[in-house]
Amino acid sequence: MATSYIVDVSVFQGQNGINVLNLKNNGIVGLTSKVGEGADPNFIHYSFINNCNNARNLGLTMYGTYYVVRTNTGYSVQSQVNDYVTLMDQNIPWWRTDPRFICQIDLEHWSYDTVPWDYGIDFGRKLQVAAPIKINKIFLYASEGQYGNTTSEFPQWNANYFDDAPGNYMDLYNLYGGNTSAIWHGSKYTFWQFTQRGYVGNFQGDVSAFRGTTQDLENLIGVTPPVIPYHWYDDSEANA
Repeated sequence: MATSYIVDVSVFQGQNGINVLNLKNNGIVGLTSKVGEGADPNFIHYSFINNCNNARNLGLTMYGTYYVVRTNTGYSVQSQVNDYVTLMDQNIPWWRTDPRFICQIDLEHWSYDTVPWDYGIDFGRKLQVAAPIKINKIFLYASEGQYGNTTSEFPQWNANYFDDAPGNYMDLYNLYGGNTSAIWHGSKYTFWQFTQRGYVGNFQGDVSAFRGTTQDLENLIGVTPPVIPYHWYDDSEANA
């Protein structure tokens, strides 16, 4: 089965963004970049601006942003959605209409903040209201190891690392069983983040897999192929 690979990045991989061309040249077709966390201004990752613009300009198949939902920052879920949307509207206003742009809800548990499952669901539903055109482009990133056998109306992005060994990202995927791994649970998970230490050229970080071709990925997020105008051809012109 064909496999497509996506990375997620933040300010920790570079204040001004990362080398997206390096990712593309080394087989990566998608990217998500952190925007913020819990509506706390101390957690804004402005590197998302260059990362998203470069991913778009270099023609990656899929790109987008992610936002970390929190319960202990004093801000409601609605405030966090407003923060997320406003930061993107102000800095990458094209996000709303670009068909390749996706939104990822990060619902990790933290030692200092055990975020409940329904916070992520609520965030997603409120995001659908704020950006209706993205209804089919919202994904819930949530480790099965933290949330168990939970489900949602949003396609799920499972984080599960077999170990923390570094290595070439494709080698690690194959080492962990790749497409045959039971971690997919059939079709329950759309994406699987299988390493946080995968090497992609001179980049090291989180890498996820999607079981399918880039065309399959486009179909998933609803990218429609360009319409080629029909040109009527008259044989008599060629024989004139």
